[in-house]
Amino acid sequence: MAKRIRPRVFVHRQVEYRYARGEGKGVLTDLSLSGCRIKGPIHFVPGMRIRLKLWLPDAIDPIDVEQANVRWTGGEYFGVSFPLLAESMKMRLSKVVEVLREAQEEDVAVISVPAFESTAKRS
Repeated sequence: MAKRIRPRVFVHRQVEYRYARGEGKGVLTDLSLSGCRIKGPIHFVPGMRIRLKLWLPDAIDPIDVEQANVRWTGGEYFGVSFPLLAESMKMRLSKVVEVLREAQEEDVAVISVPAFESTAKRS
């Protein structure tokens, strides 16, 4: 297995996934800018592509990862990478990961993360 490039943070958040044969729910257990680990009842095969909805502690709509690649599986866990994440989602994810990482380094519980305000205009 390749060495991780980006640090991960521990989380315990809801995640939904869709794949060719259906959909399911699981628990997001760690997160980075390039991927995550999920605990769930579905047994995927490395190389599969799935779609994810990640509920993060910033209390905004979930991040929709249109393409996540299953990288590994083990027991009730599987890991995915995010090869094509929209720039606005990268910025939001970056903010969440940064706040959680700092809190974990200081051993502080995070209930929520301030909402990320994009510079893009909303209609």
